[in-house]
Amino acid sequence: VATSLNNLAGLYDSQGRFAEAEPLYLQALELSERVLGVHHPNTITIRKNLALLRQETHNSSLRKGGLLAPFNLVERFTQFLKRAAKNLH
Repeated sequence: VATSLNNLAGLYDSQGRFAEAEPLYLQALELSERVLGVHHPNTITIRKNLALLRQETHNSSLRKGGLLAPFNLVERFTQFLKRAAKNLH
């Protein structure tokens, strides 16, 4: 269901129907976080889509509720993996 909501929101987003897309992204995000967890790739994708929508519409609440916080975690983990791989050589 979360994937379908995200896809419909994406369709509305691509049509410029931002006011209709945002609540669908929010519903998809809430459902995905509850069912899959906040760090699941599908949840992160929905969060990214919502953040991009808000960026497109210049919504100042982009960071509201820590929307981008998981990206910081992913970035930190990526940097850790790069350092670990470098140390193997």
